[in-house]
Amino acid sequence: MNQDTPQIQTSQPAKLQASVDYLPGITIAGARNALLEWSADDHIKFFIMDDASEKAEELLFDVPVSQIERVGGGANMITLYVAGKAYNAQFSRTAALKLGIGGGIGMAAAYRDIKATGVMLWIEKFRENNVKLEGFRDVNWVVKASLVGAMVCIGGALLITAIIVFAAVL
Repeated sequence: MNQDTPQIQTSQPAKLQASVDYLPGITIAGARNALLEWSADDHIKFFIMDDASEKAEELLFDVPVSQIERVGGGANMITLYVAGKAYNAQFSRTAALKLGIGGGIGMAAAYRDIKATGVMLWIEKFRENNVKLEGFRDVNWVVKASLVGAMVCIGGALLITAIIVFAAVL
């Protein structure tokens, strides 16, 4: 390992670590394997990981928690704002797909997937350290929104059916 290779290990174990996908934009296009770390000295570090060696390839940032301007995102992705730049960390590749399945099965599978990622541990830790949470939608909000969306779709389908039946009777 040369001197320029980012270092992950510290003398004390990290408070939190998560294997995530770094999304340079808001979609999965260009997603890279990454590691998000809350170090023992209360620094937030974000590394892009080399797929083959599973070692840190690039350090995106290493800042004290106090320099995290705000945290946004929702359910399985958090967006960290550092020095005016947004960094997207997706905690689950499959949760959005499972929500896309729809219905109770899709929601239950996505809920279980998101809860298992530990994203809410990160949010709680940011909250404890007075980091501004802006627009973060947790997994419970996503489930409720999905239920409301499903009810609206069912209600719309029933209304259209009633109009067709009523029109056929006339």
